Amino acid sequence: MSVSAISIKIGQGRFRHPQLTRQTAGKHPSQAVNLSAIPSKPAVEQGLPSKPSKHSRKSPSAASTRSKQARLPAGLSRWPDTRTLARRVYESLYEEKRNTNDPENSEKKMLLEKEIFLPELLTILLSTWLLLAALPGAIASYSVGVGRADTTGPVAEVVFMGYAKIDQKGSGLHLRTFSRAFIIDDGEERFVFVSVDSAMIGNGVRQTVLQNLANEFGSLYTEKNVMISATHSHSTPGGFMLHMLFDITTFGFVKETFDAMVNGITKSIHRAHHAMVPGRVFIAHGEVHGVNINRSPAAYLNNPKSERDKYKHDVDKILTQVQFIGADDRPLGVINWFAIHPTSMNNTNHLVSSDNVGYASILFEKIMNNDSLPGKGSFVAAFASSNLGDVSPNTRGPKCEFSGNNCSEHYTCPGRKEMCFASGPGKDMFESTSIIANKIFKESWKKRQISRWRILKKSSKPFPKEDETKKESVFECYLLNGLLKSISEY
Repeated sequence: MSVSAISIKIGQGRFRHPQLTRQTAGKHPSQAVNLSAIPSKPAVEQGLPSKPSKHSRKSPSAASTRSKQARLPAGLSRWPDTRTLARRVYESLYEEKRNTNDPENSEKKMLLEKEIFLPELLTILLSTWLLLAALPGAIASYSVGVGRADTTGPVAEVVFMGYAKIDQKGSGLHLRTFSRAFIIDDGEERFVFVSVDSAMIGNGVRQTVLQNLANEFGSLYTEKNVMISATHSHSTPGGFMLHMLFDITTFGFVKETFDAMVNGITKSIHRAHHAMVPGRVFIAHGEVHGVNINRSPAAYLNNPKSERDKYKHDVDKILTQVQFIGADDRPLGVINWFAIHPTSMNNTNHLVSSDNVGYASILFEKIMNNDSLPGKGSFVAAFASSNLGDVSPNTRGPKCEFSGNNCSEHYTCPGRKEMCFASGPGKDMFESTSIIANKIFKESWKKRQISRWRILKKSSKPFPKEDETKKESVFECYLLNGLLKSISEY
């Protein structure tokens, strides 16, 4: 009999997936596995509630996205991981065979377990593995989507925003700027995070983006669930803040800059929305050294000693990474937060640039998108701003312009018209940008590899090669090995 769904009996409920076209249901009591007692996943893989998203009722686009997800069985609040599923299957089968009454001969009972129980167990394990392989949505916890769009705008004759120097006008291009959007939906709420290669985000930009989204998606995206964050690059065009204090150095409003930002941010969210798939979210942490210093160490020492003693450094060295992995184990994107000012490109620069964090994003995306050009490819990597206040990438510290001597504690130099400024670690700002970006990127890349290897092999070793075929094979082997390993632990 052909039906439009595949069903597997789970307690009193059924797991249904509308995309497959055959039906199976076990008759034997041991095949009716009750998953409602399975422990929940770790917090890093929180489950998808069975209740439909309230957003999906408001937007046809959201509803079509929601239909792609596997539904939860009745009585199950979240999807089990592979090993938990294997253990529960084992327990159900073992309980069934253990209750076999044979008062005549205990050896006959042992024979039953060897000749009947083990083959049946392997059959169930293989069936479970095939199910997970056929229904990737069954191990997904969220709906996730990523998108990217260009926000570069005018690269000439527009004053940069950041250093507030009227004579720092653009005269060319170093690195294009982008908006990178990430959408996460847990079935109850939807959240949008956007990281933009810009000095900051003004309320005018935000409100115009929200209006554009409302025109297309209705009330799906509002000020309640859309966060737009700037990387704080000091080498991007200004004139978009609609505020006198911030736009005075650009001689007022610059429509070309404003439109480029609004259109790019809107388009990145639009692309993320239409790219939503069932997926999982993972968090990793690492430390990056040799890339940031405190630009106001004397001020930092004014903090109470009891507070300073809580920290190993006078700046934050922790990199936090959120990874988005599709239910089919396809990498979708990452967001990295690390405390550093994007000011490797100093105030003598006249080329539009996303600076060190923007270049780190390009390096990450270039590898993940098979050596594609900047801004191309489906994988999206953001290095977003965090607690970067007094954190400088100019690791040589403040030096006097001509003599090269250290500046005074008040950041002045004794020479006539000799400026005090910080630089490094490279011989010029272009090399410094590259060095800082590569160091941040490498730590981020290492965290991705380690987390991915832990997902696949439960090990801290980095993934040996970025070969897609091998990664898929390892993932498939992990599903089966995880099931079999669970048996050996009992």
